[in-house]
Amino acid sequence: MGSTITLIIYSTLAIYSAYKTMFVMQRGGFSMSASVTEDYFDETDSFGHDEGLALAAALFSNENFAEDLDPAMGRIFFKVEGWGFDKDGEFYELSEELESHFCTERELGLLGEEGS
Repeated sequence: MGSTITLIIYSTLAIYSAYKTMFVMQRGGFSMSASVTEDYFDETDSFGHDEGLALAAALFSNENFAEDLDPAMGRIFFKVEGWGFDKDGEFYELSEELESHFCTERELGLLGEEGS
């Protein structure tokens, strides 16, 4: 009885292996295509609030959401880093902290329909 079950298992395994091998052989020509555009933006492109660019970050306490966090923990700031060549061909580096403010409920979309 045990040898019969072993033969059935091996036969099933052989049939399944043959099926998977044929499946892989038929799909051997599979290729993935992707559209990539390099250098779409150049150094003259600028993105800011007028173009809809916005960044937001927040820290809050797990114990009490309304409680302000201790400033001794640090601060969050965004910084612009850039480099390249100006129109005179001179190399430049830029490192500038962006201006920030506390967001209003309207800016965060928390007022719902009445705030629009």
